[in-house]
This record gives sequence, structure tokens and C-alpha cells, in this order.
Amino acid sequence: MDDRKDRLSGAGLFAVIAAVVAAPWLFGAAEPWAYLLVSLLVGAGTCLWLLSVIRCPAARLRAPLTTVSLLLLVGLVLFQMLPLPGGLTARLNPLGAQAREARVQTFEAMRTAGADDYLLGGADEQPEWAGVSAAPGATLRSLYLLVAYVCVFLVLANGIQSSAQLRRTAVALTVSGFIMAAVGMAHKFSGSRLLLWFHVPRFGGSLFGPFTNRNHYAAFMNLMVGVTLGLLMAASMVRMHGAQTWRERVAWLSTRAANRVVLIGFALLVMTASVWVSLSRGGISSLIVAFGAAGVAGVLLARGGRRPRLMAAVALLVVGGLVWVGWRPVFDRMGTLAELDPAADSRTEATRATLEVFRTAPLAGVGFGAYQHVFPIFQTGGIQFGRWAHAHNDYAQLLAEGGLPAAVLVLLAAVTLLATVRRRWRRSAPHRRAMAAGLLVALITIALHSLVDYGLHKPAITFMLAAVAALAVAAVCVRGRSDSTTRFNGNGRRADEPEEPERSAPMSMPAAAGLRLGSVVVLVGLVVLMMLQIDELRGELAFARLWHLSSMVEKVEDRSTAEAIVRHGIAEAGLVERFAPTSADALWDVSLTSGQWAARDDLDGLLRLRLAELSVRSAAMAVRAAPTDYEGWYFLAGAFHAFGLPEPAALAMERSRRLAPPGMEVGLPGL
Repeated sequence: MDDRKDRLSGAGLFAVIAAVVAAPWLFGAAEPWAYLLVSLLVGAGTCLWLLSVIRCPAARLRAPLTTVSLLLLVGLVLFQMLPLPGGLTARLNPLGAQAREARVQTFEAMRTAGADDYLLGGADEQPEWAGVSAAPGATLRSLYLLVAYVCVFLVLANGIQSSAQLRRTAVALTVSGFIMAAVGMAHKFSGSRLLLWFHVPRFGGSLFGPFTNRNHYAAFMNLMVGVTLGLLMAASMVRMHGAQTWRERVAWLSTRAANRVVLIGFALLVMTASVWVSLSRGGISSLIVAFGAAGVAGVLLARGGRRPRLMAAVALLVVGGLVWVGWRPVFDRMGTLAELDPAADSRTEATRATLEVFRTAPLAGVGFGAYQHVFPIFQTGGIQFGRWAHAHNDYAQLLAEGGLPAAVLVLLAAVTLLATVRRRWRRSAPHRRAMAAGLLVALITIALHSLVDYGLHKPAITFMLAAVAALAVAAVCVRGRSDSTTRFNGNGRRADEPEEPERSAPMSMPAAAGLRLGSVVVLVGLVVLMMLQIDELRGELAFARLWHLSSMVEKVEDRSTAEAIVRHGIAEAGLVERFAPTSADALWDVSLTSGQWAARDDLDGLLRLRLAELSVRSAAMAVRAAPTDYEGWYFLAGAFHAFGLPEPAALAMERSRRLAPPGMEVGLPGL
């Protein structure tokens, strides 16, 4: 049974690590098809790990209070989708309740005006029970991601049982980070406007490597720097007993341990250099603070005369990376901070507006994932440019979407995580404390960067954050042999110390039964979520194909070929409506694309009619999914107007104007 348990646990651990490594290479897992795919892989790995726990619950959970806090956060997201009495919903999120009521009334008026055939769902009535979230479909997507993040933490924190597993996991992440840093710098210097030289992003930006935003690349790479820094500090703890003369020290340089230190140091140099090259002000500032903390940690962890040497080595890596890539562009970029007025900065103004969103629903939030559908109502003149899918402050957005309960639970998870590391710190071996110190530095960088950016809303970054937090817990909990405990004699040959077995008190029968029952409940819930995700993945893959077809048809001049592509696109749009009926973003694009195709004079008349109907139907579905968003109503008005239904178009446009940013002029010719 133990062998089967080990195989199940090992397979689950491998799947989760593979998902974390793959996420950034899938263009930051920012597109829905990518994060749904990664979440499914994490879910599969977690199911295997849970099966191993059910077969043999031999150990207690590590960081149980952190785990409970995260599970309560999952429960909060579920609560936001739970149907509640209308009066209670109106108190918890008045904005969402008012928008739903207005949507019902507007749709009824549209049906009276002749649009009954194009609004799916039959007669609209104000439901007596409704969820708190202003966009339940977006909240469901957030639930998928949050569950995946918790699973990564749970499996890595508890599945890593030895120093060897800890080191192999950190090495796998470091190798991926090193390759990404090298690829990212090459991509930057090439000037390519395609992600990794081949992928056309849906939304452009300051591309860097596989990320559409250099700030997000820097945030991710700073996490990788922390992992690599932990490896480097752990490797530097190797004891060289008997190597006193310069000949003996030179002999030590030929050992495997010395080569490992050099390789890890070089990887760290390349990673830090790539952050300089990204010219991300938030990333660079966080990196400087991280290495400052690393220097302090090195002084506290190193012994004797090695303390100043370790500090000098860390400082040399920082300065070396800066000199290597060129200091002037970095200094010029950082110098722009002095020209900014913090009080008038657009990010500061967006944060203030986001806190206004929080004030409308402080007890339960407007719904996780619903921020972009609610924020335009609060988007004042100074920030009325583009679409703010996220606040440039992760903490403010957490308050807006989850209210005070979400903030308290996240804070509780962070505090209990640090308490767990602190409690086990002194009982851990020095090299594992060194590893944990580097990982804590990574957590500091992302905590600081999140004050001025929305990196944690890029799934690849949060997957890595969950992995780093889990590794920090595992680093102070595991026992076992490590190269860090290797002793060297004068001729550079090593003698390993015996492995120290992990000591854990045996579980009582009631505790084992409780752990089994909890694992079964989590397993069943996870399987149900994965089944839902598979359907949504089918819808998002269909949308990705539709988006590709829309670019193809623009390049085709032959009418028959264009009509064939359009018919294929209609079929893909049908899959989007079937499997992703609450994905407002995808439905907007379906409405826009089908409307543009319907306006083509070179297509068959009946085909154009089908496209016009599709445009109206998908826009109406988007409004149902996010009734607070003015853009959905705007697309619906445009679709009705193009279809020759002026009264429903005017009703939709009026609703769009009411929800648009204050002072923004919204309209179409003739409306």
C-alpha cells in the first residue's frame, strides 16, 4: 500500500509542478483557454494526491490554519454565487441588484418593441432569489482559478516529503526561469511584436518573452529570483572541514557542490539581468528591496567570516547584472519616477475609484472577477482611457471584489503562513532555513509589487506565488539528506552524513478518519468543478478558433472561400454560446465579429441574416452575464441598430449611457 501511495503522491506532485512550470510559457496563462487548461492539470494532479491521502493518511497537514483560511476564501466565492433572497442581495450588493432589475425591465420593453425573437430565455421576471455577484459567470471563472491556486499550495506544501524532493522542485523552477530570462532578453532585443516570435496576442502591450506586459514579466521573474536565491544560499552553506589552504580550496572548486554553486549563481545573474532589461519600475524597485532583504538574511544565516563574503557576492550579482545589460536605460527609466505626482498619477486615481467600488458593497464585494464589469461606473475623467480590466493595486481590487471578509481571510492566510515558518524555523537545518529565506524574499517582492500593479491577476504569477509559499512551508518542515550537509576533507572528496528521518507523531484513528473524509469531500467537489471546466474549455477553444477565422477572412478575396470560412465561424460561435454562455468577453467579440461579417456586401443574403441574428443574440447573452457593464449594452444597441430594430436599439443605448463612465459621450450614428 505504501508503494502505491508513493506512486500516486509522486504522480500528483509531478503533475502540479508541471502545471506551474508550463503556465508562464502559455503566454502567462492569461487567456481563458490557457488558464483553464493549466487548472485542469493541477486538478488532475491534486486528485491523484488526494487518492494517496485517502489510501494512507499517515501525516497531518502542514500549515493547517493557512489551509483553512484559503478554503474559507473559496467558500466566500461560492457564497457570492449562491442564490439569496432579493432583499438580502440588495443590501450586500445594491449595484448588482439594481442592474439586474433594470436589465429585466429593459428586456421586457424590448420584447414589446418587437425584439422577442432575438432575446433568448423567454419572458423576463425579476428573480426572488439571486446571487451577490454582479457577474456570476466571471465569479465562476475566478472560483476555478482560486481552487487551482489552493490545490498547488496544498499539494506542494504537503506532498514534498524530503530535502531531495524540495531541491529537485526548486531546480526545475530555476531551470525554467533561467531559460525564460534568456528567451525574454533575446525577444526584447529582437523587437518582435509577437509573443515568443509566433503568437499574436489578443491585446497588445509592452511585450516581454511570453508575457504581454513587461511589468508582469518582472513580477514573475522576481518570484523566480527568490527561488534561485534560496538555492544559492542553501548551496553556500556547504561545510568544507579541513579545506584551509589555498590548494585545498582550489581542489574544492572541482567538486560537484562547487560547480552547482557556480551554475546557480550564473542563473541568478541572468534572471536579475532580465529584470533590468524589462525596464519595469515596479519590478526593479521590488528586486532592489529583495536583494537588500537577501543581504540581511545572508548575514543572519551565514557563519563566521563568511558573512561579509556572502553579502559581497549578492551585491556583486546585482551590480554585475546591471553593468552587463547597461545601466543608463535603467537609470533613465527609474528617473521618470521623480517626475510623477503620486496624488495625480492615474494608478493612484484608479485606486481611489476602486475603493469607491468597495464602499458600495463592503460586506460581500461586487463579486470576484466582476471588477471590469463594474468599474466603468466609477471611472472618472482622469482615467477615462482604455478599459480597466484590473485595478493597478491588487489589494484595492481584493477589497472591491471580495469585501472585508476577503481581505481578512487573505491577511489571515499570510499571517498564519509566516507563523508556521517562524515556528519551525529553529528546528530546521541551516541549509533549509537558507532556502526558506530566499523564498520569503520572493514573497516580499510580490507583496510590494502588488501595491502598484495587478500581477496577481495574471494566473501564471499567482500559480508561482502559491508554489513559492508552499515551498517555504516545506523547506522548514521536511527532513532528509542534502548536499548542504555534505562535509569535504582536504583533498576535496566528500563524505555524506546519514539521512535524518522525518519525525512525525502517528495519527490517531479519529484523526485519520477525519482526514480521509475531508479528502473524499474535496475530491468529489474537485471532480465536479473539473467537469464544468472541461465544458468551458471547449467554449474558449471554439472562441480561439473563431478569432483566428476572423483574421483569415480579412485576407480572402474569393467569395466562396470567404463564405466557407464565415460558415465555419458561425459553427464555432454556436459552440461558444453553448459551452461558455456566461463569458461576457467572448460573447462581445462574437457579437462584434458577426456584426462586421453581416455588413459585408460580398456575402450571401441569407448568410448575412444569420450573422445579424447571431450578433444580436450573443450581445443579449453578454448583457445577461454582466448587466452592469455599459459595453455589453452598447454592443446590443449596435446589433439591433444594424438589424433594423430602432426602438430596442434606443433602449439598449439609453441603458449604456446610464452605466458609462461619468461624462463620457456614448452613441452611434442615428442613436
